[in-house]
Amino acid sequence: MRIAYLADFYPPQNRGGAGVVAQRLAQHFSSEGHDVLVVTTVQDTGHAGGENVDGVRVARIYSRYPERFRNYLGVFNPRTLSQVGRELERFQPDVVHAHNIHHHLSFGSLRVAARTGAPVVLTSHDFLLFCCDRLPCTPEPSDFIPRWAGCARCQRLRFNPVRRMLIRKIVRSTVTEILAISDLMRRALRLNGFERVVTIHNGIPLDDWPPAGHSTRESGDQSAGRPVVLLPGRLTAFKGTEALLEAVSRLDPANRPDVVFAGDNPRYEPALLAYAYRLGLRDSVEITGWMDQAALRYAVSNADVVVTPSTYADPFNLGNIEAMSTARPVVASLLGGGPEIVVDGETGYLVNPADSEAFAARLAALLKDSALRKRFGLSGRNRVEERFTLARQAHLTMESYLRAVAA
Repeated sequence: MRIAYLADFYPPQNRGGAGVVAQRLAQHFSSEGHDVLVVTTVQDTGHAGGENVDGVRVARIYSRYPERFRNYLGVFNPRTLSQVGRELERFQPDVVHAHNIHHHLSFGSLRVAARTGAPVVLTSHDFLLFCCDRLPCTPEPSDFIPRWAGCARCQRLRFNPVRRMLIRKIVRSTVTEILAISDLMRRALRLNGFERVVTIHNGIPLDDWPPAGHSTRESGDQSAGRPVVLLPGRLTAFKGTEALLEAVSRLDPANRPDVVFAGDNPRYEPALLAYAYRLGLRDSVEITGWMDQAALRYAVSNADVVVTPSTYADPFNLGNIEAMSTARPVVASLLGGGPEIVVDGETGYLVNPADSEAFAARLAALLKDSALRKRFGLSGRNRVEERFTLARQAHLTMESYLRAVAA
């Protein structure tokens, strides 16, 4: 099968989970003998052009514009659409699979893809099909229907009042099936008028993320230094960075861990460090900067506890399955898709990140009990092997492709 992927960002020019998911699927299907093309964008003309990466043809299109225009150009970006059309016309795909396209390739690329005659499948990684952000203006994290007035207040001069209507119209007329990365995401899409939605959870390549051996800290060697609590992902308050610091500040100073943020966000880092300083944690915090998959795997494997305390309804945090695959216990947010991944009291703990006292108590329980960490870690690895493998995700995705072609 000839499979074309559309993705705004693709490794190594990538800072989010959607690009990693697209890469894993592209490489998996390529290794199975399928002909795969990825059409993506870069913001540096020096990286534009075509290349072959691990058996996958990657066409990188230059696109750059001020962020304040995203709510308009993310719907229809004339600068990229003609190039997307040329790449797809040359490739002649049997199916087109779009991932995050709300920034540079734009939702207009779905119409371009449909004109090739190939069916189009779309994976929804976040709420940007019907929201301009992470639903920050809804009354509760579980309220998935944004209000016009709330959107206007949130986006202010960037607000595009017809964005949601245009996206829904484009998707309805071009997409054969929408793949939601969690049941929570599927429910949110249906509440906002999207149809033909099925859930396919993200998966992880097990061979690339093996169980990690036990560190000297876990064996009880007190000379090994303080335990490490790791939060992987792009640094934003929405990902629970400040909630984590607040929880750690409540721990006994003699037993506080080192807090490692495995990600970057240059505009936000000074504010995060200032917050840590106000809580008396400045010497306990490390920001690693962006990591490629090999470096991230090493960091996760050497953490004592991995946390994913998103303060919004994060549909599917890859950090959960990456930690569980390496047999590391997780403290995850219960606000989003975390309960579909983490079994509370079995593979980790689920917490409301706003409840810093309960969050701190769960951290303390894990940090002082190496046997508990080991038990949760092994249970987490077993759960990943049963439910969250890349092979399983790819199998279900291929079934979607075949349904789309048949339709």
